[in-house]
Amino acid sequence: MTNSDKITINLKAVLLLAILAIMQVLPIIASDKDSIALVNAKWQTLYDGNGVQLKVANFHIFNAPQNVTILTYNVKEFSLQVGVCDTLVEVSRMAESLKADFAINGSFFDFAGPALTFIKRNGCVHSSGVSPEQTSRTNWGLVVADSNSRSVRIIPSVYNDMIQKSAAYDNVLASYPLLLHGRTICLDSCDYVPNKFNNRNPRSFVAIDSDGNVAFVTIDGRAEGKTMGMTLYEECKIALWLGFTDALNLDGGGSTTLWTHTLGVVNYPSDNKMFDHEGERKVSNILYIRHLFSP
Repeated sequence: MTNSDKITINLKAVLLLAILAIMQVLPIIASDKDSIALVNAKWQTLYDGNGVQLKVANFHIFNAPQNVTILTYNVKEFSLQVGVCDTLVEVSRMAESLKADFAINGSFFDFAGPALTFIKRNGCVHSSGVSPEQTSRTNWGLVVADSNSRSVRIIPSVYNDMIQKSAAYDNVLASYPLLLHGRTICLDSCDYVPNKFNNRNPRSFVAIDSDGNVAFVTIDGRAEGKTMGMTLYEECKIALWLGFTDALNLDGGGSTTLWTHTLGVVNYPSDNKMFDHEGERKVSNILYIRHLFSP
């Protein structure tokens, strides 16, 4: 082997090492860029008072425009409850009928009507079914509230321990995947596989911060040039960067809806394929809160 050959081999080795180093650094750079974009987002406050803050921002992150709406509330002021209906109905209509103050769409359901997850409302189990293809999933989560709902938790679960884990709570909603638990991302390997569910979609999730405050979060999507939605992993990163310790994905897509009793629907539901507040999908269950001193 000539010196020229050795030099060529050495250069190739150095180039390969450089490429590998760049591949390791690029995700970190991209992550830093995206987290900074979130920090620098110009949030518009829609409501701030009585233990609730509601804000929205449209910004560029993950190489796409995104519209994110966050409602955060103090658990000492509001009770968290689960709403469920035997027939499909819009989030706004169900929330109004329950005299809710604020509401977000809940977990997954069959378009024929029944919920496809475990639901317990005011101590009564309304649904214990789980779609067969999700029984092997290891990262289910339960959002649970005690009898006066002053304590709300998100706890890890699997499909066959939900009844046991929910026994001490009056209001329970199961969903998947669990996004964060103790600030650790909880996605299964199946959640990274490109498919209709995992790819970019409108997203809804419920989260808790280190102070015990609870948040309803929507990420709009399916509006080219305005808001694209997120993958499950991107949703995890957003929840982490927003400072939440625990977060649970809810039904998304056309179901993604955040409603208030004074402003109506405040995000941009996509079921009508228009970038407006009118595109609600009918759903079978919701999470909602009422002020503890409401009549």
